Amino acid sequence: FSSSTIPTYQKLNAFMESAKPSVMANSNKEGLDRVRKEDGMYAFFMEAASIEYHIERFCDLRQLGGLLDSKGYGIALPKDSPYTAAISAGVLALQERGTLKELKIKWWKEERDGGSCK
Repeated sequence: FSSSTIPTYQKLNAFMESAKPSVMANSNKEGLDRVRKEDGMYAFFMEAASIEYHIERFCDLRQLGGLLDSKGYGIALPKDSPYTAAISAGVLALQERGTLKELKIKWWKEERDGGSCK
């Protein structure tokens, strides 16, 4: 939030930076551990896909509200990579066939204790 131009996010950042003791976490793990230990007295902002993954495994966690914004993922390649067209076509094909959704369900909800929280 520190570089946001949105007034609400700027206010939120100012509050978080001035809070004593600090509300900042150095990692998602640290933030989630603090949420679980502080008995409802701490909230942690985190990328939505990561929250979704963790709330499928730790039944004492909840995601509040909707998304703050909408961001997708990308694949980084060197500029002018000969693989750009093939990878772009492959990702599009996976999306159109529903394979990406199936993989998310598999790894978020089915594997590694996912889906244990209902």
